[in-house]
Amino acid sequence: MANIKVITLLVVVFISLTNGSLQAQQYDDSPQIIGAMKNVMQKGQLYGTIHLDTIASKQHLYGLGPVEYLSGEILIFDGIAYKSTVVSDTEMIVTTDYNLKAPFFVHANIKQWEEHILPDSIQSIQQLENYLD
Repeated sequence: MANIKVITLLVVVFISLTNGSLQAQQYDDSPQIIGAMKNVMQKGQLYGTIHLDTIASKQHLYGLGPVEYLSGEILIFDGIAYKSTVVSDTEMIVTTDYNLKAPFFVHANIKQWEEHILPDSIQSIQQLENYLD
């Protein structure tokens, strides 16, 4: 009888661990928003609220935001982080680096993009926004 209890307990533990790992492997492609532009614009909060190294999954990662203290722009394209910095009126430097902070940032892991053909009737930003809503 004791063996049945032990086996039952082991089965329950195994099932709970398996379900936990399966849930962790589910793919979430919804955008994650950290910080807010209004805090930069209205409150002057220019310091980084996210360190890019803290984004767990960098596979199929896409993101956009400013470098802290507005010293450049960050673009993550398919897992590669690009930092662009204006050096002069005619020169810009682009480097790849995850050692960056941003006051606000949006990112998502997009495994498979969907292509949509826009109707020819869309001729302005307002029409595009209405179509997307």
